[in-house]
Amino acid sequence: MFNSTKKINLFDSGNNNSLFGKGTIINGNISGDGDIRIDGTLHSDVNILGKLIVGESAIIKGDIKAERAEIFGSITGKISVKGVLSIKATGSVEGDLYVGQLEVEKSGLFRGTSHMVLPGQVVDINADQTEIPGNHSIASLAN
Repeated sequence: MFNSTKKINLFDSGNNNSLFGKGTIINGNISGDGDIRIDGTLHSDVNILGKLIVGESAIIKGDIKAERAEIFGSITGKISVKGVLSIKATGSVEGDLYVGQLEVEKSGLFRGTSHMVLPGQVVDINADQTEIPGNHSIASLAN
């Protein structure tokens, strides 16, 4: 009754999930309302309403907007995440962050400025953010 052998395919046509595999190169913006995992190379912006997973082999150069994100690979660009941005031990992020919460595992790399965003606060990552209360750069946190 409680044992089920039914396998769930996260990437079947009924789900709003996408996978860009290792060896895939994309030059163009990506947007969607589901979760996305990227293991390839991306030279563009990503704007999704779900979770972004950046695999260990992924290299992204562009701006990111997502609800949540886990970074195992490399991103260069501005990142806006409403919830938790988690930079894993193999992850590397270079750029400005606008996040609800930031987690950086031991050996994870973050080089840039972090901006903690309040729940419900809307941030235009292309605008000057120097006036947002609570913004801190790595240098100012060290003093």
